[in-house]
Amino acid sequence: MKGMLALAALLGVLSTVCRVQAVSERLELAPAGGRSEPQVATLCEAGEVYLAQHMGEQGRWVSSTDKKSCMTDKLEILEYCKKAYPKRDITNIVESSHYVRVSGWCKPGRTKCKLSRWVKPYRCLEGPFQSDALLVPEGCLFDHLHNQTKCWESHRWNATAAETCRERNMNLRSFAMLLPCGISLFSGVEFVCCPKHLKENVKAKKPIDLPIPKSVDDDLDEDEDDLDDEDDLDGDAEDEDNSDGDLEDVLSDQPDDDESEEEYDDLDDYDTTTSRPSTTVSTTEKAKQEATAMPLPVSTSTQQPSQPQGTPDPYLTHFDPRSEHQSYKQAQMRLEEVHKEKVTKVMKDWSDLEERYQDIRAHDPVAADAFKRWMTARFQETVAALEESGAAEKHQLSAMHQQRVQEAVKQRNEEAMSCYTAALNETPPNMHRIQKCLQKLLRALHKDRHHTIAHYKHLLDSSLEQAQREKPATLEHLAEIDRITNQSLLMLERYPDLSAKIGRLMDDYVLALRSKDETPGLLLAMTREAEAAILDKYQADVASKQQDYLTEKEHQKQLERARKEQRKAERGELRTEQEQHEEGDSAIDTKDIPQQQSEQPAAVAAMHNEGVVRAAHSMTHDVSHSEPGYSVRREVYHRESRSVYFTLAFAGIALMAAAVVGVAVFKRRSARSPHSQGFIEVDQAATPEERHVANMQINGYENPTYKYFEVKE
Repeated sequence: MKGMLALAALLGVLSTVCRVQAVSERLELAPAGGRSEPQVATLCEAGEVYLAQHMGEQGRWVSSTDKKSCMTDKLEILEYCKKAYPKRDITNIVESSHYVRVSGWCKPGRTKCKLSRWVKPYRCLEGPFQSDALLVPEGCLFDHLHNQTKCWESHRWNATAAETCRERNMNLRSFAMLLPCGISLFSGVEFVCCPKHLKENVKAKKPIDLPIPKSVDDDLDEDEDDLDDEDDLDGDAEDEDNSDGDLEDVLSDQPDDDESEEEYDDLDDYDTTTSRPSTTVSTTEKAKQEATAMPLPVSTSTQQPSQPQGTPDPYLTHFDPRSEHQSYKQAQMRLEEVHKEKVTKVMKDWSDLEERYQDIRAHDPVAADAFKRWMTARFQETVAALEESGAAEKHQLSAMHQQRVQEAVKQRNEEAMSCYTAALNETPPNMHRIQKCLQKLLRALHKDRHHTIAHYKHLLDSSLEQAQREKPATLEHLAEIDRITNQSLLMLERYPDLSAKIGRLMDDYVLALRSKDETPGLLLAMTREAEAAILDKYQADVASKQQDYLTEKEHQKQLERARKEQRKAERGELRTEQEQHEEGDSAIDTKDIPQQQSEQPAAVAAMHNEGVVRAAHSMTHDVSHSEPGYSVRREVYHRESRSVYFTLAFAGIALMAAAVVGVAVFKRRSARSPHSQGFIEVDQAATPEERHVANMQINGYENPTYKYFEVKE
C-alpha cells in the first residue's frame, strides 16, 4: 500500500513538472522589437505530422485551426499568413535570419501539445517592402550585394554574405534582404561584417524564469494530465528526450545564452558553414601540389588573391555630417591610391616570376612551360580577385555614403517637424517662429525629395532595369513626402489668423522649391499622379538620350564602314593600275632586247653551266639558287638601271644648258659695264672740281691731305 502511494505521489510530481515546463515553453516571446510581428512556423519531420503555428497578438504561438501541417511551398505559406492575419496587408514572406524555439507543436486530433523544436519561422511582410535596419557596431563594416539577374532565397543570400565576410577575414554579424523579385525571393542582401576578435561590452544574460500565470487552458491540461496513464507519460518523456537531443545537436558549439542576438547569428553562421561544401581547402591543396611540382619555390604573394584587410578606412569609422561629402571624396581618392599600389605590387611580382621563368627555361624547357602555365593562371586569378575586391570596396563606400545621407535627411526632417509642432503649440503662437520653422520643414522635405530624384536619375543612367525595379519604392517615397508637406500646410488651418497671413506665402514657397528641380509647371501639383509623371518624364529623357547615342554610334559605324570600303576600292584600283603599268613596261623591255641575245645557242649556255663549280651548300638548294631565278632578277635590275640612266642624262643636259645661258648673260652685261672701258660713271650733280678729282683718282692720283694725315698717324 505504501508503495502504491509513493508511486502515485511520484507520478503527481512528474505531471506537475511536465505541465510547468510545457507551459513555460509555450510562452515564447517574439524577437526584440517585434512582439506583434506576424510570423508563421511549420515543422516537417519524417513520419510525423504537426500543425502549423503563427504568432498571436499577445506574443504566444497559436496552432493552426484549418489543419495546416508541413508546408514547403512558398505560395502556401503566404496564403497561410494571409489567413492567420486577415486584418493586415500581407504581401510577401521571408525566412527569419535566426532560429527560434517554438513550443506547443500539436498533432492533429491530439490535445497534448508539449513538443518543442528550434526552427526558423517565416516573417509575414506587410505593405510595401522595406529593408530591415541593421546595427553597425564600431569596427564593423556595412555592405550590400545586389544583382538584378539573381533571384535567390534568403538562405542563399545569407551564404553569399557569409562568404564575402570570410574573404575579408571577418564574421557575418547580421543581414537583411533587399529588393524582392518574387515570393520569398530577393535580388540583393545587405549585411554587417565584424572582425573575428571583436569583443563587445555586453555582459552575458542569464535565463530569467518568469512567473507563469495559470489560465483556463492550463487548468484543462492539468485535469487531462491527471487522467493520463503511464504510457502517455513515457511517450511524452521520449518526445522531450528527442527535443533535448535535437537542441544539443544544433547548439553543440553555441553559448548558453538563449535570448541573446549573438546566439542567433552564431546559429546562422553554423548552418551556412555546414550547408555549403568548402572549396577553399581543395583549392589551397591544389596550389600547394602545383607549387611543389615546380623546380623552384614560387612567391606566395600571387597565391593569395584576397589579402586580409588591415586598418579600415577612417571614413568607415568616423562620421561628421558637416563634411560628409568631402570625406566621401577623400575616401574615394585613398581607395584609388591603395588600388594602384596593389596593382603595382602585382606587376612587380609578375616581373619576378618572369625572371624566374627565364632561369628555369635555360635549364629545363619542359618544366619552364609548365611553370609558365601555372604562373599565367595564378596571375589571372590574382588580377580578377584584385578587380573584384576593388569593386566591392567602392561599392561599400557608396553604400555607406548613401546610408549616411539618408540618415541625415531623416534626422533633418524630424528636427524640423519637432520645431514646427513646438511652435504651433506655443501660447500665444509666435507667427515669426512658426513661419521660420515651417520653412525649415519645407526645405528639409525638399532636400529629401531632391535626393530621392537624384538617386533615381543615377539609377537611370547606370542601370535602367534596376531603376525600373526601384521605381515603385521611389514613387511611394515621393508620395509620402508630398503627404507630409500637405499635412504640414493643413496644420495652419487650426489658426485662421496665421493661415490668412502666411498660408498663401507658404504655398508659393513650396512651388518655388519644387521649381528648383526643373519640374515642369504642369507637374508642380503635389499628387501621386504628378510624381509618377515626373519619373516617367525622366525615364523617357534617358531613353531618348540612349536612343540618340545608339543612333549616332550606328551612324559612325556606317561612316567607318563606308570609309573602309572606299579605301579598299582605291587600293584595288591602284593595284590594277600598277599591274597594267608593269605589263606595259615588260612589253617595252621585251621589244628593246636585241635579237642577238634572244638567238644565243642553247649549247653555249649549257657549256657555260657545266663549267661552273658549285659548292656543297649550293648544291643542296637548287631551287633557291638556280640560274632562271637569277636571270629574272638581272633583267629587272637592268630595266631599273636603264631608266635611271635616262633620267640622269636628261638632268645633265638641262644643267649644261642652264650654265651656258648663264655665262652668256654674264658676258653680255660685263661688256656693257663702264668699268670695262676704263672709267666710272660720275654723279651728274657733282661740281666740276669733284668730277676732276674723280678722273685724277682713276689715273692714280692720291689726295695729299689724306696722305699727310696717314703719315702723321
